[in-house]
Amino acid sequence: RFVPASPMSLGTWILIVWAISAVALIALWLAESGVPVFKLLRGLVPVKRVLAWILFLLSALLITYTGVLLSTTSRELWSTVLLPVLFVLSAISTGMAATLLVATLLGRRVPHRLGQVAAVLEIYEMLALIAFLIAVPAGVLISGPLSLWFWLGAVLIGVLFPFGLGFTTLRRSPTLHILTM
Repeated sequence: RFVPASPMSLGTWILIVWAISAVALIALWLAESGVPVFKLLRGLVPVKRVLAWILFLLSALLITYTGVLLSTTSRELWSTVLLPVLFVLSAISTGMAATLLVATLLGRRVPHRLGQVAAVLEIYEMLALIAFLIAVPAGVLISGPLSLWFWLGAVLIGVLFPFGLGFTTLRRSPTLHILTM
């Protein structure tokens, strides 16, 4: 039975509105860039900034929603209030890293401040992970059904590897550091 206001439906509504808004924003960027197919949309380009803020808010809701939804499951590893915090920090950190990577690959100057903010986010993500490790029962982390995936995926590949690689490369090359975040 379809319940429009159920928690599962809420996430679906957010995702649908986000996807439509993202496509609209891309179309406005293309119209502003002068792509011929999108000429008809040029009059709507001033709306682009408002639409970008709407997408920002929808993204925050979507990130938080996913973490909250998983934290309410019966999986012991996920059933903590810290999971949404980890989701939010990880998503922001990943988004910043992607932005820095694309800017670097396109040969654009990356503001030093942006790199600093990304490094601080990595530290917050590490602290949130430590708090998560303290909050989750030890047995779940050591021998639970998701323990191997957690240690390999979330901790080693998702946090420690980029964190260590990022700080190792910072001394060698700021550009290489940005690529490893």
